[in-house]
Amino acid sequence: MYKAVYLLIISLISFGYLACSSDNNGSSDIGTDISSVDKEAPNFTGLSNIKVNYPDSIVLNWTAAKDNVTPESEIVYIICMSEQEGGCKNSFVEKYTVTGLLKYEVKGLEDGKTYYFLVRAKDKAGNTDTNTLEKSAVFQREKDTVAPNFMGLSYATPDSPTSVRLMWQDANDNITPKEKITYSICMSDIQGGCISSFNETYRTDAGITTYSVKDLTPNKRYYFVVRASDEDGNMELNKEERSVVPSNSKMFVRTYGDSTYRGASSFVSVTDGFILCGGGRVGDMLDSDIFVTRLDVYGNVVWVKVIGGNKGDGCSSIAVSQDGAIFIAGTTQSYSVYGDKDVLFAKLSSNGDVLFSKQIYTEKNDLNAQIDMISDGIILSGYTEQSDGRYDSFFMKFDFNGNLSSSVLLHSDVDDYITRIKVVNDKIYAVGYTNPRSDTNFDGFIVVLDNDLKILEQKLIGDANYEQFTSIAVDADGNIILAGQTTTYGDDKGDIFIVGLKADLSGSIFAKVYTIDKKESVGELSVFNDKYVLVGDTVPTIGGDEDGVLIVVDKSGKPVVKKYYRGIRDDWFSKVITDNQNLYIVGGTASMHNETSEIWFLKLNGDGTTGGDCLVSFINELSMTEKDINPTIEVGSFVINETKDILVKDVSVNTMEVGAYVDYQCIAD
Repeated sequence: MYKAVYLLIISLISFGYLACSSDNNGSSDIGTDISSVDKEAPNFTGLSNIKVNYPDSIVLNWTAAKDNVTPESEIVYIICMSEQEGGCKNSFVEKYTVTGLLKYEVKGLEDGKTYYFLVRAKDKAGNTDTNTLEKSAVFQREKDTVAPNFMGLSYATPDSPTSVRLMWQDANDNITPKEKITYSICMSDIQGGCISSFNETYRTDAGITTYSVKDLTPNKRYYFVVRASDEDGNMELNKEERSVVPSNSKMFVRTYGDSTYRGASSFVSVTDGFILCGGGRVGDMLDSDIFVTRLDVYGNVVWVKVIGGNKGDGCSSIAVSQDGAIFIAGTTQSYSVYGDKDVLFAKLSSNGDVLFSKQIYTEKNDLNAQIDMISDGIILSGYTEQSDGRYDSFFMKFDFNGNLSSSVLLHSDVDDYITRIKVVNDKIYAVGYTNPRSDTNFDGFIVVLDNDLKILEQKLIGDANYEQFTSIAVDADGNIILAGQTTTYGDDKGDIFIVGLKADLSGSIFAKVYTIDKKESVGELSVFNDKYVLVGDTVPTIGGDEDGVLIVVDKSGKPVVKKYYRGIRDDWFSKVITDNQNLYIVGGTASMHNETSEIWFLKLNGDGTTGGDCLVSFINELSMTEKDINPTIEVGSFVINETKDILVKDVSVNTMEVGAYVDYQCIAD
């Protein structure tokens, strides 16, 4: 037996599989260092053939090298590429390597250029053959004679009084990739001019699907046709013409939906339009999903993305970063860890593609997620159910890639609900309601935090019954304006409640209550030049359905515009954005389409009108009373605790793109 083992070891050594060495003390070692015994390079005949693989590569082939030790599957093939004949013979420089394979596809080559290749084989010991067999090929891309497939110009919308923006979908081509397709733009002041005689006025860089046309004459109508060309100059001949007047002053009223429910709870303005988020149902699904809708400046639908699972999901807040990334936050049951409602936080590209999605959860309910941008990331707030059934609010700070940097719990001994946050100059303003006096009576509160989520100021505002704040705005002077609902200072049904506070929260500037008729509520508050705008809903005396409400007040809280907007069923306003001239209001309506709720989007003048006749039947003067009040303002008792029980994890969400039709569309000339 010992003799057999000895002979086996000697055989292994002789074939190079084992090496034996000894030190000065006479001890020996058997190892696996092939290089110490294998000094022979592989036997390799070199590159066999080379073939141009249309439309974008050259393929190299060779037969397997043979080696005395290294098996074929472990031999490494080193590829040298040169643009000069003999370049790899004179100076063999590694460009690519593969192991065990007998071919390689080289991409990224220039059309019409000659390339020279030399391939050598290397074994595991590092021995490399020295063959000098060089082969060459001219990379000549196949001539394309087919024009791209292109649907033409999708949108032509005003950017300013002297510019318009053109947008279209990518063209497709049989050879040229979409990122290399260029687009020719024809502009005419005659309808059909670019169809009968297409003359290129502008040309885009390759792969660009939007173009801003500038230095136009205000209030003049222009006609555009866009056509696509591939790398070989083949241009398609679509006749899709769009016209536009360079002006963004037109008012409009739009509704969006289909045969099932759709709603918008938050929206933001971007340079080329608006982005809305909310909830809705797809087809026959009973539970809602998150809907994110991008519109152009006229309210035309650019795309609609749906995010969700097999249970109820919805979006409650949206924000956009300076680079155009879209951040959304809402509630999910589809991905719930413990079966209750969790927070879903996601980042989308400007095209609506999901870049990341996070689930924020505890063992109980986590609700009303709100987000806003801060200089170095995103602030997210909400409220979470505690083990004793009460609710505490929380703040979390994420970087732009979704990494959690800090989080805190806003805690007192009673229920605390944050309803809205706003970031101004890296200060975080949060409003909501809490019940320090009893389980049924609530006071409104405001808390101001710094970038590190530390409390700077906090106030409770309210008296005997019920007050809650649902919106906050900060004007150019730094004054803080709060709005919500009260039962203490008006009737017991609920009235609109607005308070102006000094920038340092040292006292109030004004406080008002507005009583309309029945129950009123505020959806949003915004600054409009030197005024404040409130939107919400009420139930008027002439009917039992909800109506949208618009109130514009001066800096003392005195109303200067009072209107309500009603259809034949429920209609309401939830959000408002302003610029120097106009009001942009998002809400919901069931008056337009078979009692099914749809998104309602209006662009109005500062007086709440359209400037045309498209909304006359909807606009009504609002009869209401106003009253000065003097609510109690006192220091709050919130403390900051750790949020060790609030967890964050990555979650993979389902997404799809759907359509949307406009039931009622009106653009006032």
